[in-house]
Amino acid sequence: MSDNQLTDLFNNPLIKDYLAMNDELIRLVATTISAESELINNKATEGAALEKETETIIAMCGRLMQISELYSMLTGVIKGTPSLCTVELNEFLNSFIKKCGDILDGLCIFESVSSDIHFINTSKDILTYILLSYIRTAILNGAKKIRLEYGVSNGMVCVIANVIDSKRQNHICYGDFSYSYNDDILKFLAERISAEYSGSESGMTLSFIENIVSSDSELHSIELGYESQLFSQYRIMLGDLPTSFDDK
Repeated sequence: MSDNQLTDLFNNPLIKDYLAMNDELIRLVATTISAESELINNKATEGAALEKETETIIAMCGRLMQISELYSMLTGVIKGTPSLCTVELNEFLNSFIKKCGDILDGLCIFESVSSDIHFINTSKDILTYILLSYIRTAILNGAKKIRLEYGVSNGMVCVIANVIDSKRQNHICYGDFSYSYNDDILKFLAERISAEYSGSESGMTLSFIENIVSSDSELHSIELGYESQLFSQYRIMLGDLPTSFDDK
């Protein structure tokens, strides 16, 4: 790489924001973990009980992992065509809502609108990331209730997420590149799984070409189904939110 190429790269406004915001976030996380560790040491010396210090440290580790998760998503889809599998939306969204609800513990209420059986070809990892990223941003913007549904419109299968109730005060997002560029990131990722993305103040829609699957077809996914309990995709994207708000 020539000096000119390097100069052009770091003069790109998007790259500048990406590096600056991640630097800000890393420093915030390091400062918070250091402060919480000092509190733990002091309490251990005094024989005092711990309160939420360990929860805060784990939440901050999750914030660091969000940088890694976004990096993996962006570099993964740039390298080549993502691995796709057939997904039945009713089962997928019901599982998605349950996992979100388990982690958020009343911070945000989710509801689903059932529909007929519809199949799409997609990357489960990328689809999950898009929905989690939308939900994270919506909650940071004050959402307290979100509805997820799907159906057919103009020959396309649409996955729709809408904020139904938004009463909480917005949360200040320090060093959050994915929050600042949420729409651009989600649109880019959606294109890589052959979906159309549209966003508004109240919601988002992903439109897919329907995959017609016969009743006796076998569905296979070449993606690994293993998820770490501590740093699953869901916990990375949502795990710090319950510690970010005083109210639920």
